Amino acid sequence: MNYSVYEEDCETLLLQNIKTEDKVITTQQDVITTDIKIFPNPTNGILNITGNINNVVIYNYSGQIQFNESFNQENVQLDLSDLKAGIYFIEVSYNGQIIREKLIIID
Repeated sequence: MNYSVYEEDCETLLLQNIKTEDKVITTQQDVITTDIKIFPNPTNGILNITGNINNVVIYNYSGQIQFNESFNQENVQLDLSDLKAGIYFIEVSYNGQIIREKLIIID
């Protein structure tokens, strides 16, 4: 039987494949780092994203798009002060890849 465990923080994504064979558990780990940094999180409305950014989409908790903009630059500063305080999800496209994180906006 195979299981996959995904652990994600701001800078790394840990992929862990767990195989069980005759009650013996073996693991294989791959650590993937990203050049994209999203900060501060939580934010009071100003959000910085560093890295080679192509597109940023922000969804509310219901999955509705609240922000969607294309970029072709290294660093982006977003003014999200028009969004209400709450939990959102940010999706950043870069170099043909996508990262998704929870984003918290505070007053």
